[in-house]
Amino acid sequence: MTLEWNEEQTRFLIDERKTGNEVYHKTPKRSKTDFWEEISNKLNERNNTNYFTGEACNKNFLSLTRAYYTTKAYKEGSKKKRSLIGEQYYDEFSSEFGKIPRLRQEHNFPA
Repeated sequence: MTLEWNEEQTRFLIDERKTGNEVYHKTPKRSKTDFWEEISNKLNERNNTNYFTGEACNKNFLSLTRAYYTTKAYKEGSKKKRSLIGEQYYDEFSSEFGKIPRLRQEHNFPA
């Protein structure tokens, strides 16, 4: 059975990943499974289901990210292929919220 994501579930996934961006990037690779499992547990609770898994959340987010980059390349003229899903979430992903956050300065320098 293929897991179908509706708009609300997809939006929740994006928001959870966005909110947890700093935690995600501080988490060692082998422990990222726990990050995605936590999101899947919230999704299941919210939707009164048990079919969302951490792996499914991770795969769906990676698919959304690929769709964004396909759309970005299309808009820049370097690719002929479009992605309707990428276009749907383009503005949100264009903020590049998923990138590694910059380290904050430990020193306070006068302005």
